[in-house]
Amino acid sequence: MADVPAEPRATSASSTASGEPSPFIRSAQRRYENTRERNAATIRKTTASRGERQAAHQSNAMNARLMAANLQVDMAMGQMQAAGDLFTAVVGLQDAIRQAMEIIAVQGVISRKYIELRSYMGLGQAAFRGDYFLWPFKDRGRGVTIVQLDTGKRFDLRFSPVIRPLEIFGFDMANFTVSPDGRSLAVVGVGMDTSKYVKQTKWDFLLPKSSILIYDISGFEFKDKSDLQVREESLRADEALQAEALAEKTAENYEILAVFLVAQIGNVEKMTEMLDAGVDPNIKHPNDTCGPLVFAVIGGQKEMVELLIERGANVNDITADGKTVLAYAEQFGNQEIVKILKDNGAK
Repeated sequence: MADVPAEPRATSASSTASGEPSPFIRSAQRRYENTRERNAATIRKTTASRGERQAAHQSNAMNARLMAANLQVDMAMGQMQAAGDLFTAVVGLQDAIRQAMEIIAVQGVISRKYIELRSYMGLGQAAFRGDYFLWPFKDRGRGVTIVQLDTGKRFDLRFSPVIRPLEIFGFDMANFTVSPDGRSLAVVGVGMDTSKYVKQTKWDFLLPKSSILIYDISGFEFKDKSDLQVREESLRADEALQAEALAEKTAENYEILAVFLVAQIGNVEKMTEMLDAGVDPNIKHPNDTCGPLVFAVIGGQKEMVELLIERGANVNDITADGKTVLAYAEQFGNQEIVKILKDNGAK
C-alpha cells in the first residue's frame, strides 16, 4: 500500500478574522474531500481489483499533496496581503505626518502674521516721538524714515541689510524710539557691520544678534525728499517712460500690421492710398523679414500682387524661414500669380 500523507488542515494566513478558511481554501477542501470519498468507496468495494485499490491509494496520496500545496499558496497569498496592508498603513502614516506638518506650518505662519499685525496696529500711535515721526520700511534691507514735524524734512536710515533667513523665518517688527532730549534715535535690532555677525551653520549665513543701536540725529542730513522717496519717484518716472515707449511702439506696429492685412485681403483701393501716403512697398513685417507682397500671394490676391510689383515690391523677397515669394505662390497653386511673378523676374 502506498504511503498517504497526513490529512492537511484547512487553516492559513489568509483566513478570515472569525477563523474561517478563505474562499480559495474552502473550494480546495471540497475537492479534496470529494476525491477522498470516491477513493474510499473504491477501496471498500469487495469486487474491486488489486489494481483499482492501488490506484485509489495513489490518488489519495496525490490528493493530499495537492491540498498541502493549496494551503501553501493560500498562506503565501495571505503574506502578500499582509505586506500590502502594512505598506498601505505606512504610506497612510507618512501622508498623515505630512498633512500634520503642513497644518503646523500654516498655523505657524498665521501666528507670526498675527503678531506682526498686532505690532503694526499700534505703530501709528507709536510713530510720533517728540518732534519726529518714525515709520519703518523694507527696501534693500530694513530701515526707518524719520521726519521732522516742524519742517517736514525727512531722512532714511537703513540699519540692517537683506538677511534671507530672517525674512523667511524671523519677525520684522519696528522697534524705534527717540531719546527724551530728542538728540538720539534708538533702534532695537541689528547693524550694517556684517563683520560683527555670528556665523550660523544651520543656514551657512552670517546672522546678527539683536542689539540696541544708538544714532546721533544731529548727524542726519534731512532733505525735502528722502532718498527712498526720490528713488521711488525715479522708478515711477522710468516706468511711465517705458510704458509710453511701449505704447508708441505698439501703435507703430499696428500701423505696419495694417499694411500686411490690407495686402492679404486684397483691398487695392486702401493699399493705393497707403502707398500714395508714403508707405514703403517693401516695408518689413514686425515679426518677420518679408514685405507685404508675400501676404498678397498667400491671400491669392492677383490685383494686389500686380499693384505692389508696379509700385516697386521685391519679387524675390524672402521670409525669415528662407522661403521666397515664388515658393509661396507655387505652394498655394495660384498659376496666374506664379506667371506674374516669373514675368517680373521672380526666381
